[in-house]
Amino acid sequence: MIGLSKACVDRATLSRLEPLSSLSPGSLGKLQQICQVDTVQRGEDLLKHGEWSGRVIYLVRGELKLDYLSQDLHHVVMVVVGGSGRALLPLWSSSSPVRAAHRANAGAPAEQPVQMQAITDCQLISIDEPTMDLVVTWDQMAQELHTSPTPLAGAGGASLEQSLDAPEWQNLSGLCADQSLVSSAFANVPAANISNLIASFKRLEVARGDEIIRQGDDGDYYYLIERGRCRVTREIGGAPTQIAELSDGDAFGDDALVSSAKRNATVSMKTDGILWRLAKEDFLTLLQEPLLRRLTYSEATNGDLADAVWLDTRFPVEFRENGIPGAINIPLNEIRDAASVLDKKREYIVYCQTGRRSSAAAFLLSQRGIRAYLLDGGLSAMNELQELSV
Repeated sequence: MIGLSKACVDRATLSRLEPLSSLSPGSLGKLQQICQVDTVQRGEDLLKHGEWSGRVIYLVRGELKLDYLSQDLHHVVMVVVGGSGRALLPLWSSSSPVRAAHRANAGAPAEQPVQMQAITDCQLISIDEPTMDLVVTWDQMAQELHTSPTPLAGAGGASLEQSLDAPEWQNLSGLCADQSLVSSAFANVPAANISNLIASFKRLEVARGDEIIRQGDDGDYYYLIERGRCRVTREIGGAPTQIAELSDGDAFGDDALVSSAKRNATVSMKTDGILWRLAKEDFLTLLQEPLLRRLTYSEATNGDLADAVWLDTRFPVEFRENGIPGAINIPLNEIRDAASVLDKKREYIVYCQTGRRSSAAAFLLSQRGIRAYLLDGGLSAMNELQELSV
């Protein structure tokens, strides 16, 4: 019988496994938080259980008998001892078919086990494979930032200085608004952008009372909080009113950048802290644009997204005037709060009149793990297309 445990895996154990041995301590710490410890009793066959789909498995204690099916359908047996030799490599990953024993007659390749039987009681570590792959990718690209002799190119082709002061990518946790790596902004940034994105962030030491952004100013930077707390206030009836408080891992300043609008609130430090700042041009080029899945009206209505929810980000009075029938109306200024109650299993086609407000909304939703598509050009482009077809 397989038992699950929330016992913490020590970092030294993870650092001996492949390909995890090449990761930085910070990245190992990320994986340490999501590891699952499993116990398997003597005599159990791991492949008769479905818990492993989408996960990478390592044997850390005990002995397993692995039964492989060769290309000529002969069985090859291997005994694996936890914590050494073959056990330092994954026993299983999602690239192998789930329950391979049931597919043996189809001629499974030699590297896929058809039986994994516990000779003794065993302890396993399993890790969500998409998350592990994401952490490995970011870690490798971040290490390249410090070791590559070739200067990086920033937004617009500007040269970026290689610096040992560039942030550890784990400190940019504000990119993960819901703290889930594979459903956050991290997951959608192209690998080619990673080094440039990390190098473009600048570290700021801030003190209690410092005003970081002011309501009514133009948007110039995107901020992530590594450490500290911020007070968010807005002028309501001529008086500053606190509307939110931000802390470690939170991000702010993106609203004005994605919509080219004025700052809609003032953010000041409630404590001393450390912020990471990304200039508007780098934010738009390296972070926002990769998150936007653009669709023309024809693509949005071609059948593949037949079950998608249409989401209008304009004000209710605009929506009542010419909103798409069946769409739901969530104005841009309510998107942050609405994101927490939207169904993450659904897909959303986000639109406004021109695409400006909806691009901001689509970014905010994608940043929070919601599959949002942007109707490129908004209703204006859609109407132009329909007029041409008449």
